[in-house]
Amino acid sequence: KYIQGLNRKFRQMDEPTDILAFPFHDDIVAGQMPHASTPDEENLGELVLSVPYVQRWCKERGVKLHNRLVRLVAHGGCHCLGHD
Repeated sequence: KYIQGLNRKFRQMDEPTDILAFPFHDDIVAGQMPHASTPDEENLGELVLSVPYVQRWCKERGVKLHNRLVRLVAHGGCHCLGHD
């Protein structure tokens, strides 16, 4: 329910999802690291994972949870680096 609310608020999609990415940098160009002038600006963004959603997804498809989580974190990191 929590991630569905975030998905509705920030993506106008009223449905649950596995991961949401919230990049810290507005002016990031895909394929380029952002310039950080302070240690706080070294953060790329925040990822919100719905572990229960991912657990269900994995169980339905016979996928190992660890493998799926690694892939989702990489996917979310790409979004924080400007890739769609």
